[in-house]
Amino acid sequence: RPADKGALHVALTQLAEQDPLINLRQDEVRQEISVSLYGEVQKEVIQATLEREYGIAADFRETTTVCIERPGGVGEADEVIHARTHTNITGRSSPLSTNPFKATLAFRIEPAPFGSGVAFRAEIEPRLVPLYLFKTVDTFLTQMEGFVREALEEGLAGWQVTDCRVTLTDSGYASPETSTGDFRRLTQLVLFRALARA
Repeated sequence: RPADKGALHVALTQLAEQDPLINLRQDEVRQEISVSLYGEVQKEVIQATLEREYGIAADFRETTTVCIERPGGVGEADEVIHARTHTNITGRSSPLSTNPFKATLAFRIEPAPFGSGVAFRAEIEPRLVPLYLFKTVDTFLTQMEGFVREALEEGLAGWQVTDCRVTLTDSGYASPETSTGDFRRLTQLVLFRALARA
């Protein structure tokens, strides 16, 4: 029933919190709720649980296969700030760079054990973090992890990338021109290049 849509989302969220094998998503464009499950039996159990414990009668569409991407090896990529001089630049830059963003980033992506998801870490010096933007190194790393996870939602073939370790190996900025958006957009560019190499 359309009136149960909100209650259905709440119920599925609670079930997903109890069972890590349930991956709940909502398509904001089509306003559809979908769940990633492991087989028809789990779908039947969820349908019965929704009716029994939440009073929600829900029908499922026909099951479709969800494809995911995993890196097959290790890949690294970087982009440096385009600058004629090193004035107001922290980190690497080059007058030959074709980087359209005012940031320097380098990533390494490598396979991780099956079912482990995405792990993020950083191997950069604190001086390479634009504190005028992020205030603390921890805030910068939290934002960068979010940008990495966002970029990996849709990989090279259009599927979610999982079971990988992503390491931020370099960073840089042009003070005060670099923005948070430069890091966000450059993350996708560099990470996709590293993924293609992996």
